[in-house]
Amino acid sequence: MSSLVTRRTLQAALGVVAVSCLALAASAQTPPTKRAPTPSSTTAPSGAPTTFTVDIRMKGLHGTRGLVRGGIYNGTAHWPEADGSIANCAVPVRGREATCTFSIPPRPGVYAAAFFHDEDSDREFDTGFLGIPLEGYAFSRDAHAALSAPSFASAAFRVPLRTPVSATMRY
Repeated sequence: MSSLVTRRTLQAALGVVAVSCLALAASAQTPPTKRAPTPSSTTAPSGAPTTFTVDIRMKGLHGTRGLVRGGIYNGTAHWPEADGSIANCAVPVRGREATCTFSIPPRPGVYAAAFFHDEDSDREFDTGFLGIPLEGYAFSRDAHAALSAPSFASAAFRVPLRTPVSATMRY
């Protein structure tokens, strides 16, 4: 019985460590300054878009303190490595919600995003004993993390966006 409990405890800790790696990827950027709303794409004089803008709405935050930090990924090769994101965000929580806006190269394709609620604004995903999360985390399309990070496919969405993308914080 005790070896089964130990094995399950270690498996759970390994899953949390994977989520922690995602959080480190999202912690690279400082909070943005206040700015005007951005369009869904910007265009060059030739009419071709220079960037795509992806907004992902975060729901279910436990409190209004701190920042939501996130990273967006453009494939499985670097999902969810700390230095694998192609863009990052850091936004304040407003009314227990937050919206991360990513400006990405104008390449249609499949993307996925990972987030954490940096409640104490220390740029780190806080964990406790055995790596158990002390702050919330989320993945695009509400992909679930079990014993490791969810697959890229389970969090993936197409750009340009056909429907809004959201994520729910888990604590």
